[in-house]
Amino acid sequence: MGLSNTSMSEGHNDEVRQMIEALPPGSSQYDAEGLGAEDLEELLQRDRLFTHTEHYDSDGKRILDSYVVFKNVAPDTMRDFSNQKHLGRIKDLSLTNHLLIINMPSGDHESAIRYFDKVLQRKLDEMRTDFSLEVKACGSKDVHGTTRTKIPDTSFRPRLLPAADQTMAQPGS
Repeated sequence: MGLSNTSMSEGHNDEVRQMIEALPPGSSQYDAEGLGAEDLEELLQRDRLFTHTEHYDSDGKRILDSYVVFKNVAPDTMRDFSNQKHLGRIKDLSLTNHLLIINMPSGDHESAIRYFDKVLQRKLDEMRTDFSLEVKACGSKDVHGTTRTKIPDTSFRPRLLPAADQTMAQPGS
């Protein structure tokens, strides 16, 4: 079950091109036409080729590519693809453009997320003692646009949500 590596210029529209150009240079791109969700999950689980691709930037700095792009993904495959079964997580998907971008785990990226979490907690506590205890790190919340869904690295929310204003709920007040 091999996939052919594809180039970015195979008839994809501007939105797809912009999504792909926002990724690190050299991110792996594959044509997934005819593959089901189980096939993609199996490939990500089994094939170490998809975890990190080593390349060098223009300054000669070594980069481990942590993104895998699947193009021409069928709508049923997109719907059935389970974010829980494979090593990576969905970074971005476009149902109208049949594009799926997977963010594979990397030590540096995960460390940066954790560092940001600690800095945020420390800054909140500087504002008010134990203020960070009132904020809950709640993983990532999907952001749904008109043509695609974006999944951030992390998000935060108050542990206790503010009470709703009851005067606004009463008709005629």
